[in-house]
Amino acid sequence: MADTLSPDTSATDERIAETLTACIDSGDVPTIRQILEQWPLQPNSNSVSGNNEQRLWPFKLVLSKAIEKVNIQLVAYVLDLGLKVEMYAVMGALDVMSIEVFQAFIDHGWNINEPLWQSIPPALAYV
Repeated sequence: MADTLSPDTSATDERIAETLTACIDSGDVPTIRQILEQWPLQPNSNSVSGNNEQRLWPFKLVLSKAIEKVNIQLVAYVLDLGLKVEMYAVMGALDVMSIEVFQAFIDHGWNINEPLWQSIPPALAYV
């Protein structure tokens, strides 16, 4: 299935997103890994900046859905690939209030005491 969803094929972003979401819902981690490993731009790549940042959407989608499902294996996997913990992820983790998700963030270098945004206090203030 993932072979036909490679970004080098005619698969649309919408179809890839639907497939990733279905795989997350069903727990099909091998297919998720296969799709992300085929993606041309990896989070830990030196070419991630500016407009390239938006090409990381599949990784961010998987991270968001994994947080929502409290799938620590997938959260850690995407973070292991080099995706940074950003405000959308922290807000998702606050919604599910999972200690394991926050621990995965911390284990991957996120500072729980860092303000979420200029006028938004650190996540620790919401726990």
